[in-house]
Amino acid sequence: MIFVTIGLASYMFSAVCASTPQEEAQALADVLKQMQFTNYTSDIPPCTWNPDIVTCDTTTGLITQLNLSSLGLRGTLSPKIAVFQSLTLLDMTTYNNSLGPPNSINGPLPDELGELTQLQYFNFSFNPILSDFPPCLLRLTNLIDLRIDTTNMSGAIPPQISQLKNLQHLYIGNNQLSGPFPAEFGSLIQLIELTVWGNNLNDRIPDSLGNLVNLTYLNFHDCNMWGPIPASLGNLQKMNKLWLYNNLLTGIIPEGLKGLINVVDLNIRSNYLSGEFPTWLPTLPKLKRLDVSKNYFAGPFPDLNESQSLLSAFVGTPPVANCDLSCNYFNGSYPVDALPNINVTENCFDNSTKDSDSCRRTLSCDKIKYYYDQGCTPCAPNQKIYDYPNCLCGPIGWSPFGSSKLPLGAIVGGVVGGVAVLLAIFALYRYKPTVFTDPFQRKKIDYGAWEIPSGVQRYSFQELSKATENWSNSHEIGEGGFGKVFHGTLDDGKSVAIKRASNMSLQGTLEFRNEVVLLSRLHHRHLVRLEGFCDDRGLQILVYEFMKNGNLNDLILGIKKGRPLDWHKRLEIAVGVAQGLDYLHSFADPPVIHRDIKPSNILLDNECIAKVADFGISKETPELSTHVSTRPAGTAG
Repeated sequence: MIFVTIGLASYMFSAVCASTPQEEAQALADVLKQMQFTNYTSDIPPCTWNPDIVTCDTTTGLITQLNLSSLGLRGTLSPKIAVFQSLTLLDMTTYNNSLGPPNSINGPLPDELGELTQLQYFNFSFNPILSDFPPCLLRLTNLIDLRIDTTNMSGAIPPQISQLKNLQHLYIGNNQLSGPFPAEFGSLIQLIELTVWGNNLNDRIPDSLGNLVNLTYLNFHDCNMWGPIPASLGNLQKMNKLWLYNNLLTGIIPEGLKGLINVVDLNIRSNYLSGEFPTWLPTLPKLKRLDVSKNYFAGPFPDLNESQSLLSAFVGTPPVANCDLSCNYFNGSYPVDALPNINVTENCFDNSTKDSDSCRRTLSCDKIKYYYDQGCTPCAPNQKIYDYPNCLCGPIGWSPFGSSKLPLGAIVGGVVGGVAVLLAIFALYRYKPTVFTDPFQRKKIDYGAWEIPSGVQRYSFQELSKATENWSNSHEIGEGGFGKVFHGTLDDGKSVAIKRASNMSLQGTLEFRNEVVLLSRLHHRHLVRLEGFCDDRGLQILVYEFMKNGNLNDLILGIKKGRPLDWHKRLEIAVGVAQGLDYLHSFADPPVIHRDIKPSNILLDNECIAKVADFGISKETPELSTHVSTRPAGTAG
């Protein structure tokens, strides 16, 4: 009986609160009148008035769609718009002047608009909102399609936009929005189209956009975006059109973009991208339009013979230049056999005739060669390099460490602080050894199951045995305090370094788990990355990324043959080590003191980029939260 009473009361309440067709007729007349439209009065039932403007539910007689586009509307949107509680579509833009006079509805949008909780489509483009991003829109959690292009919106994009989980189409381009660009966009996994062009965002493109696996169109042009093109964008295998042109992007084109297997139109012109042009880029299987003009690409001109999809596109009379590599710094012989739909003008070819100055390059061919010899091309105006090996630039005063000071100061300060801590540790150990006494007695305890950290692979002993040909001596690449190190190749083809603990260095179960947990939290380009672990059969094995060029000690002493280390490369390695240590000492959670820095613990990848190894950090604790040991460890370094 009580449920019947509650249900009846709920029905009566909704009946009282719901609008009636008569109330909606009056509200529609008021809303249109406030926007200077007088061709409708409340005497006319809305559902029988004009089917191009009003759509109703045939059962309730309530309005579900209002198409107010191209009606010549002026004034402001009335708060009485909240009367239409069944509304799923509200269109107030101007699609085409030929369809009717353009609207010019002034903002700000009324807060009552946020009460239309059934609204799925809202288009207010080409009307002057003249305010910050309207907070009322953040309450419309059923929105599928939101278009507020060209409205003179200002201020920052609110991170709370991530509340609109059902969004599939978001158009907020050509406004006055400023940065930062919220990383929270990465949670809008239903997005199909995202266009934010023509705003002064002055920020990096967040890696989190790689989560938007349904995205087919991403438009970031003319937004003052800087930093790298995120490799995570390669996860967007449904991407059809990717526009990043007219920004301040630096660095190379990441190999991760090989994942764009369905991209048709890729436009990254007018940036500060550098390095050799990636030969795989024109071979993307669906690519029909490619524009990389007005960048710093150098080296030999790419062989486009395998780019069948690109070469066969848009060939006509006259042919359309659908592949634009002009205004870069390609060298070698002029590609006289280039097809007519490929633009190769304004480069540094040996035997080319003088072209026009249409691309307005700021550097000559001789000058760009000088910069390449130094390692990195120049940054955009008012920017400085913050990641030298990858030639990434950022605004003056910005730091990857979150400080307003220059990165060099942060690096030096971190290293000096780290040395001071090390000296203090040594002094404590030398004169107060009891400070480091382990208060927890080691016992053989069955700790049971545990939650493996995300991003870390748990390997079986059989998998690693197979990868090393049953721990063959031919796979052994080193030996340290922890045990022997083997080079292995996993079933997926990945090369890894496998560190197998000796019986003398075995830790307690909890201590080993602590080490795995802590190592899984450490992510920096100058630290050797933990790929996984193995605790099968009571063994303790750590699996790291494989560093092709071995350690710095062997390379310097000539024990291992490899790339010659000139003065510039040595300085680059030193800075990389400092950045890795600064991260460990100041920004890791919890902070880590390395305790064993020496050339043999500095590993070099295939590009001779330095990565710090052998942190030697775990210590058993009564809980699964890692405590960093501060005892001296390893060999004297």
